[in-house]
Amino acid sequence: MNSILRPLKHYLKAQFLSKNESIIYKIKYVSTIYNLDQKMYFIKSGEWSYENMQEWYGIENDDYDKLPDYLYPWHIPAIEFLSDLNKDISILDLNTGIPTFPYYLSTLGFNNLNGCDNSKFQSNILKAAKLFAKKVNLNINLIELDPGYYGDYIKIGKKFDVITNFGVVTYFFLPLVYPILKDNGYFISETLHFEIPSQFQSKFKIVKRFDDFGKRLDKLGGGNVTIFQKIG
Repeated sequence: MNSILRPLKHYLKAQFLSKNESIIYKIKYVSTIYNLDQKMYFIKSGEWSYENMQEWYGIENDDYDKLPDYLYPWHIPAIEFLSDLNKDISILDLNTGIPTFPYYLSTLGFNNLNGCDNSKFQSNILKAAKLFAKKVNLNINLIELDPGYYGDYIKIGKKFDVITNFGVVTYFFLPLVYPILKDNGYFISETLHFEIPSQFQSKFKIVKRFDDFGKRLDKLGGGNVTIFQKIG
């Protein structure tokens, strides 16, 4: 495995816990965190570890061990589902952060990878993402968007075969995803919603829901991993 993708097991606690934020992507420390010394540091608070995430999400050991250590348990359903699709499909990873998930997809042969994030809100996250992509030779189109706004894709008329969204479950993205998802395209997301909202029941169907991934909502604020398909 490329040594840049070996995260620190105990993460970077001191700088970030004082802010009382459980997940932080403020990359003003980019020169420290992404210091080009062949290490890729994840920015997570101290309560996270691979072991307790495995317990919280109810992942079987053999499934969990299949993942590279720079991915998370909620990526398992997406990887298994996407592996059967054509490698030329266009994929957009919402709130991509440091694009480790698109990177893994590239190792599976996917070649039309896109990511977006709110760089103006999250302090140079796209700068760090581009640095990461360069270091690992990841060919990805990274787009900076205004906070909470994905209309840039609508304005340019670009649509995607698959849209993914992980680790950001505060908002439900169906209204934003619908205009930028191709007909019969898939939206794979971590979500707190157990049913499709009434106004979208004629526009999406649930292909599969992985309920085990929502066992510990109180701890992570996470939800079920659900695969939606655009139908109308």
